[in-house]
Amino acid sequence: MSSTSSEDRFRDAAESEGGAPVSAGARIFQVRTAVEVGRVFYVDLSSLPELERPAVVAEIKELVDRALARNSTRQRDTALKSSQVPNEA
Repeated sequence: MSSTSSEDRFRDAAESEGGAPVSAGARIFQVRTAVEVGRVFYVDLSSLPELERPAVVAEIKELVDRALARNSTRQRDTALKSSQVPNEA
């Protein structure tokens, strides 16, 4: 049984994303752009014991989910209020 080299595994994974390899530089650019526009943020969890990290990540995800739910409720309320305003002809 032959083992696949890490380079081959990387190439296979990259090619599975849209059929073309993606360079590490392109990935770094995508991450930097996402951070700049606020879609991604970086939290250094290295000071936490490794076994505690998944719980912290879960708490962060829960916080984001709550914020999304609040935003969804606000949008729904705004839509209801605007639909209750009579149309002027």
